[in-house]
Amino acid sequence: GAPRCVQGGRQDHRRQLERDRRRRRRDAPGERSRRVAAQARAAGAIRPLAFWGYTPEQVAYMLDHPIPLGRGSTAGRAIVEGRTVQIHDVLDDAEFELKEEARASGVRTMLAVPLMRAGIPIGVFVLQRRSLRPFTNKQIELVETFADQAVIAIENVRLFDEVQARTKELSESLEQQTATSEVLEVI
Repeated sequence: GAPRCVQGGRQDHRRQLERDRRRRRRDAPGERSRRVAAQARAAGAIRPLAFWGYTPEQVAYMLDHPIPLGRGSTAGRAIVEGRTVQIHDVLDDAEFELKEEARASGVRTMLAVPLMRAGIPIGVFVLQRRSLRPFTNKQIELVETFADQAVIAIENVRLFDEVQARTKELSESLEQQTATSEVLEVI
């Protein structure tokens, strides 16, 4: 089955991550090193929003250390370039600046797919592998399609929130007009 993302700070990370580890071992014994993170662009940095396949310590580290925009990370590069970026070996990439973190967590191959809204990157999906094994074109296309669907869902929520706010404003305005009309009738 598809991995279930764990939202930072909203669920019991340890229990969910352990459940996901057991499921990974059972469902895909050759792919125990997969990791996925959804991140949003905010104020010159990339802030993590959701995780799958990370330890609680790694999640805490990512929450405390937003990634600066720029070519020094896979996510930053995807945001700056506005396109999918794959680094076959992060330890061998001259521009990749997070080698210490990659070594500590055993990451070798990374894929970053930007979430594009009207040509502007608003976030990024990052997938990591501990093995030195590039993602296939088919896998990349699947993640890009998922990113497109995520942007549609995010936009729908934004539009819904706008409609809700406008409806509230109109209701308050109507209440004020009704109250004014009642006062004028009395006068």
